[in-house]
Amino acid sequence: MDLFLSTFENRIDKKGRLSVPASFRAVLERRRDPLFLFKSLTEPCLEGCGAERIGQIVDAIDNMDSLSAEVATLQTMLSSAQEMKLDSEGR
Repeated sequence: MDLFLSTFENRIDKKGRLSVPASFRAVLERRRDPLFLFKSLTEPCLEGCGAERIGQIVDAIDNMDSLSAEVATLQTMLSSAQEMKLDSEGR
């Protein structure tokens, strides 16, 4: 299993683009997996994962009490998730 383990600080360019770290791009390209970014629930940053992890989160929500605080938190996270398409420069 490939994991995105690390923290990177990248600037947003004048066109509003963000460079994805090369190590993350290599995993995404190898797996041909889309990248999803979402607002962190605990930090002032973006977090990201692949489609497989998004699917795991959705499956977990389906198996939880729909009125629980944890489900509400996960749904809030998913509501901000956006699938990202990388350009040739990895942005």
